[in-house]
Amino acid sequence: MFKTVKNPTDGVTEESKHGSFVAGLLTTCTNPYFFLWWITVGATLIMNSMIFGFLGFLMLATAHWLCDLSWDSFVGFMVFKSRGFWNKKVQQIVFGFCFVTLTCFGVWFIISALF
Repeated sequence: MFKTVKNPTDGVTEESKHGSFVAGLLTTCTNPYFFLWWITVGATLIMNSMIFGFLGFLMLATAHWLCDLSWDSFVGFMVFKSRGFWNKKVQQIVFGFCFVTLTCFGVWFIISALF
């Protein structure tokens, strides 16, 4: 993300013949951070939900999937509706903000795990 802030793409992409579902599936399956998240944070959430038994796990899974669906739908809708607004400068600002936010969360998670 840090590298992308300096030189974002111009938004020109090739059309995929497989569609967005396959692109999302491939992106998720090849993203090492997805597995890292489930091995660390995800595993902790699952273990904590099991305090309440299988029902706790079902509630966690349902809430997690609904949050993912809501967030991804919101992001997709906003990107679709704002596509005329995006330019190189706006993309640099958004990527910079995301970089700072993710870095802060990472530091916070590490500090909270240590203390």
